[in-house]
Amino acid sequence: MSGANLRKADLSNCDLTGCNLTGAILTEAVLTRTVFTQADLTDADLREAYMDRARLEQAYLSGANLSGAYLHSARLTGAVLSGAIMTRATLIEADLSRAIMNNTTLTAARLNGARLVGATLTSARLNGANLIGANLSG
Repeated sequence: MSGANLRKADLSNCDLTGCNLTGAILTEAVLTRTVFTQADLTDADLREAYMDRARLEQAYLSGANLSGAYLHSARLTGAVLSGAIMTRATLIEADLSRAIMNNTTLTAARLNGARLVGATLTSARLNGANLIGANLSG
């Protein structure tokens, strides 16, 4: 499914564990509770995607565009988000423990109550991000 155009697709509750979605277009897709564990979403376009409670443990999202994406209570434990663009993304109560977020743009992102224990944020851009109640320990 590399490069697939899934714009506005409803893939809610689908299990896409380990899928290759490199460069896929998932703009405005509905991905509620979708499982992307260990999936490759490198350079994917996920702008404005609705990913409430999505599971992205150990997923590869390097260079992905998640601007305006809604990831409330999403699980991104151990995900690789280096170079990802997450401007205005909603990550309220998301679990980003051990996520690798080097050079990630989180400008104006909502990270209220997010868990970032052991996450790597080297050179990440957090201008205007809301981190109220976020757990940044470790």
